[in-house]
Amino acid sequence: SFTGSRMHDAGVRCGACHEPHSGLLLREGDALCTSCHAGMPAFEPHDHHGGAVACIDCHMPQTTYMQRHPRRDHGFTHPDPVLGTELEIPDACSRCHADGPAPQDRESLAAAWVEWYGDDERPRRQRARAIASARKNAPQAHERILEALALERSPFWRAVLLRVSAPWATEPQVRTALAAALEDSDPLVRLAAAEALAESAADPRSVSALLSPSLSDSTRAVRVAASRGLRASYPPSHSRMEDLTSAVQLQRDQPAGALAWGGWLLERGEVDQAIPELERATQWDPNSAGLRHTLAVALSAAGRTEEARAQLLKGVEVGPEQAELWHALGLAHASSGDAAAAEAALGRAVELEPERMRSWYNLGLLRHGLGDGEGALAALDAAVKLDPGLDALWARATVARDLGRLEDARRDAMLLLQRDPTHSGARSLVASLRR
Repeated sequence: SFTGSRMHDAGVRCGACHEPHSGLLLREGDALCTSCHAGMPAFEPHDHHGGAVACIDCHMPQTTYMQRHPRRDHGFTHPDPVLGTELEIPDACSRCHADGPAPQDRESLAAAWVEWYGDDERPRRQRARAIASARKNAPQAHERILEALALERSPFWRAVLLRVSAPWATEPQVRTALAAALEDSDPLVRLAAAEALAESAADPRSVSALLSPSLSDSTRAVRVAASRGLRASYPPSHSRMEDLTSAVQLQRDQPAGALAWGGWLLERGEVDQAIPELERATQWDPNSAGLRHTLAVALSAAGRTEEARAQLLKGVEVGPEQAELWHALGLAHASSGDAAAAEAALGRAVELEPERMRSWYNLGLLRHGLGDGEGALAALDAAVKLDPGLDALWARATVARDLGRLEDARRDAMLLLQRDPTHSGARSLVASLRR
């Protein structure tokens, strides 16, 4: 967090506040902060709490990790209950007031903040909204990411924004930004760009052309990330995979390393070799929902569908707030013929992440199969609003036809033909409706 702070960006380092040998503070209380800040232009006291609150209570809020390790946030953040209320994220104000002994609602905290300091629309808010939008997989999140990236000066936060852009790496503007970042002077920025391209679902040949030069990067982490993006093209024994192979092999005695090795084998189609590796990783870390999800994918690829479904059921137990797991479980239930359970799981997925277009789409198809035409249309309406692509539009057209809503079916079929004049299903549907 210190690397991402404005303090670090301005050249402040640990020794400005801590004695370098003992780690103790150079001064106690607010005197440590005001020894620098009081002499800065435009600095003036801005606390409305009186003497009971110190600088660090607002700008370095404390979190207790692992139930026994209290430490203060070295991001030197600005409390922002307005942003906290909007995005439902923690901030220093709500830590004391909303979650304290005399709880206050977040809206009143936000109102007091605006009254005291005004509506502070700094670039950090735009950055936070862009990251939150990306984490929710909002369809147009990449536009917010690019806008925030254009304003961002900190290499740390440029790296964060590039990293969360991975799902949109096929978008031309995002691809251009990632390609430029591979040449950045900061290794953290280059690493983020390489990782984003490595995990993107873009055309392998274009990704290969972009990442190949990074196999010679001066920073080993960048070379490993680039190798990960090129691993589909080479076996682990190939010389171009040397950095990645050694890094993964070194960590195979840890869950993450076993997952990486098993995942690599799985991608190469070596399913029988991947499953024992992924099972070992899951035994070592049974509370990792992500591990169980990957193991379920491998089991499903091996035709062991009931074992895959069992892993997903355990996955949603340990990760009940992960919409992706509920989506996968819904598909597993559907393939096993348990339509009611599939509908419930997909319903939970869209409840957790209303922006999940594929979950709405699959929920619509499932409801249609169950005879719930109105429910199917409602789900497909949501899918089309999120992504007006061909799949959801075609599904909505056929459901409308089956319900006797012929004008709605004709409208969707005509929209399809506008976007893809060769769509044979839409052509046939329009012809049958004319007849």
